[in-house]
Amino acid sequence: MNLYFSGIAGEAEYHILESAGVKRLLVDQFDLKHVPPEHAQVALDSGVYRAFKRHLKLELADYLAVARNKGPFDFAVALDVIGDAQATRENWRRLLSLRSVDDPPFIPVFQWGGHPDDLKRYLDEDRIVGIGGLVNLMRKKDQHMLDQLGEL
Repeated sequence: MNLYFSGIAGEAEYHILESAGVKRLLVDQFDLKHVPPEHAQVALDSGVYRAFKRHLKLELADYLAVARNKGPFDFAVALDVIGDAQATRENWRRLLSLRSVDDPPFIPVFQWGGHPDDLKRYLDEDRIVGIGGLVNLMRKKDQHMLDQLGEL
């Protein structure tokens, strides 16, 4: 199992993970500056949650530029839209039409609470699917919802 650790909001967090022997990092585009270029195993997170909290709008073209020019990345998480499964699906379709052979592999994101057919469709296209919209679920510690997540 390959685990990627996230939560790097500054150099201090990076050094804590490095000291703990963490090799794989999931880093959003806002925090890439805290990870030295020589760190070998980095996956790109879209940064959607942080942008959402800051009321920023992320553009797919800008995200693609980061994925293409700031790597190499083990993979990149597709640009989803918090709370909007349809817009997330549209972003995924656009990304599929724009990606090139030199891009990192992109991982689709299923929005929790979205239609189960979306999840099935993503799994038909990729063997790994991210699950978006879990922050509030985890904060509420909603056991019923957590059990449902485990059943996926």
